[in-house]
Amino acid sequence: MADIEIPPTPSVPGKKIADPDTKKTETSMDFSEASLSNPYFTHHSDHPDLILISKPLNGDNYSTWKRAMTLTLNSKNKLCFVNGSIKAHSEKK
Repeated sequence: MADIEIPPTPSVPGKKIADPDTKKTETSMDFSEASLSNPYFTHHSDHPDLILISKPLNGDNYSTWKRAMTLTLNSKNKLCFVNGSIKAHSEKK
């Protein structure tokens, strides 16, 4: 058996890489730690119908709902959009 050399895959999501042997281009889907820590990064499993917490806010459960929502948004690195710690592009100077 001949040894096959596999070129390293870049860690930038969606970056196009070209294989010099086959002249084909493919898209890398590896996600680096830097892209995962970017609050603007959206994972392929994130979508509008995603249920973040099991019990909706009903008025009587605010503290429980707030804790669950805070933990969930923080785990997805999206809490900064809700608590105001990230500024909108129009507000940045």
